[in-house]
Amino acid sequence: MFDMKQFADYISDKRRKLGLTQEQLSDLVGVTHQAVSKWERGEAMPEISKLGSLAKALGVQTDEIIANMYTETESAANVNQSGKADAEYYALADKSSVGDVYYLAPDLSKSVLREAINTIIETKGPRAASMLLQFADEEYLATVAAPMLRKGDLTLVEYLDEKSIKREVINLITSADLSPDRNFLLQSYQKAGMILIHSKDEAFINETFNHAVEATGNWNIWKGFINKFPPEVLVTQGTDYMIRQGTSAFNAWWGLLGKRVIAKMMLGYADHFANNDQAWRDISIYLEHADRQIMESGIKERLLNCNPNVFAPLFPKLSDEMKKLLEEKGVKYKQPVNNNNRNNSYNFNFGNKSGRAGNFVDSIMNLSNLMENINSRFEELEGRIDDLEGRIDDIEDLSDQIEDIKDSFDDLKEALS
Repeated sequence: MFDMKQFADYISDKRRKLGLTQEQLSDLVGVTHQAVSKWERGEAMPEISKLGSLAKALGVQTDEIIANMYTETESAANVNQSGKADAEYYALADKSSVGDVYYLAPDLSKSVLREAINTIIETKGPRAASMLLQFADEEYLATVAAPMLRKGDLTLVEYLDEKSIKREVINLITSADLSPDRNFLLQSYQKAGMILIHSKDEAFINETFNHAVEATGNWNIWKGFINKFPPEVLVTQGTDYMIRQGTSAFNAWWGLLGKRVIAKMMLGYADHFANNDQAWRDISIYLEHADRQIMESGIKERLLNCNPNVFAPLFPKLSDEMKKLLEEKGVKYKQPVNNNNRNNSYNFNFGNKSGRAGNFVDSIMNLSNLMENINSRFEELEGRIDDLEGRIDDIEDLSDQIEDIKDSFDDLKEALS
């Protein structure tokens, strides 16, 4: 860190040994007499751009000037390296040359790096400076992120504070909800999601997630970055969606959510339906997509409170250890027989909705249940239609993103040229 007193004593001593007045030194350096006076009183430090002139006036190397600006605990090697890089930067004929600044960036002092990035942003735009941002400090990045976001650039959104993130997300979804244009609604919610993934407030994320699903009908707008949401949120939202839409609603999503998240979703789904036979039949169809260790641990826990036979449909996909445990509990797995007998059970793939075997009279008596299942199927079909519409939107968004990437490459090539 800066040692104002040490630097003041150094400058004063050097000036006196050379027989210079403060005014004479100020003329040689190109600053005011008041500036030199402040240096020697320990009230200010010279600007980086003046260090070369000051060193020349005092007959010393720039490294020596820089070394005396910092406390002894500061790494001399780092300070000297930073001073050299700063001097090289100020010697550049074109300070908006991204390639030249990129070469110096790792060694530039914090203040000079900020100045360099600001210069490039002002002359060539945020995208041109994107490769330099990795070297900047987080405090600076936070101050740059907000104006970039207002221009639609999400490059630095991760550095925004929680309040700014929430404000921007709420503004986006409010604008979307008030718009009659569905394309605008989908685009606004997608952008809101890209900002929301950087929030640390799990309750706020869940609340916004619920609102988005209600407004758009599905998860498709966030499919491209769904795995960037906290796993706890995905488990909560995924379980709820699976309960409402059925296990098959995630057919195209299994590979995106991760096996651990899927396992916890499935266990939550089964618990919602009191671990009944139909719920576990639904799960058995997709069991290979879930983390087996979590699933088998969950089954062991639930064996204490439910009929072991509900786990029979999972039997072929379980470990030998788990199979043995179920057999000890009296579970006998029977290979399913495929036939077209009218008395077969109706399989509706919903944890709380399953048909039952029976004759014509039984079917009449259970007509209300059958109609309920048919209605549920229609609802599921509508959900899949919404999914298809969302995928079309995804393809259109992907096309736009490809164009943006092409533009970014063009900007980068221009900046490096």
